Amino acid sequence: MPVLISAIAHDWVYKNHNWKEDSFKAALFEHKIYEDRKVAEHMQKKQFELMMMAQQMNPMMGMGMPGGMGGPGAGPGMSGMGF
Repeated sequence: MPVLISAIAHDWVYKNHNWKEDSFKAALFEHKIYEDRKVAEHMQKKQFELMMMAQQMNPMMGMGMPGGMGGPGAGPGMSGMGF
């Protein structure tokens, strides 16, 4: 899910602002956006909301199925969200 969200976000930035992915990523790291606690918490909240929406659309997610909330990469309390 995080890769999909990232791809959609980069497509949106390119379409609306004509910034290529590499330039956009460089700006995010240059300005240390990921080190801001409020931004990190907001991103985690939104990613959790997307996972819940996906689970509602496909109830098999979260039941130990690959890619589900309990699938590979899910740490304790992390819900497989990459944080």
